Amino acid sequence: MNCLEAQSKIMAFIENKLPDDELREFIKHVRSCKNCYEELDIYYTLIVGMKQLDESDNISTDFKNALDKHLEEEMNRLTTVKRIANSTILVGIAAVVAGLIWLYSGALDKVYNYEQNSKLSEQPEYYYAEFFGSRLLDDSRYDLSDIDRYYEEQNKVRDESTEFMQNIKKYNANHKGIE
Repeated sequence: MNCLEAQSKIMAFIENKLPDDELREFIKHVRSCKNCYEELDIYYTLIVGMKQLDESDNISTDFKNALDKHLEEEMNRLTTVKRIANSTILVGIAAVVAGLIWLYSGALDKVYNYEQNSKLSEQPEYYYAEFFGSRLLDDSRYDLSDIDRYYEEQNKVRDESTEFMQNIKKYNANHKGIE
């Protein structure tokens, strides 16, 4: 903001009719420019003094301090408004992030449950269902000799596989000279 713009906005500032975005620039300029501050001080003293005379108030003799106080109050108000706006934006962003995390965790739960259900559907009802079958939950159909028979079958399979491996070793020894 240049001096001409600042001086044209002095009356709007004194009457509190300056928009917030222009007010911030106006205050910054007036604080940094001695000529504009003196111009504002003169107008402020005249206008506020005339208002006090019209309203029959006690006339203040320290208009300079009143002007400084008014400038400081306006700057504090603008800073507070900006902080509230920023805080509101941050709370909104935090709410959106929390909502996204909540949705993501819900989606993960659904995927996890789907995967667990698909694994369960692929597995037999019980790990020992091959051996026990329907006898697992029915004691009357269970016989201890079934276990012995099962282990005998397992040993037979093992014996057959070891016998097969021995036959391969014999073949290799006879035909290739490898043991």
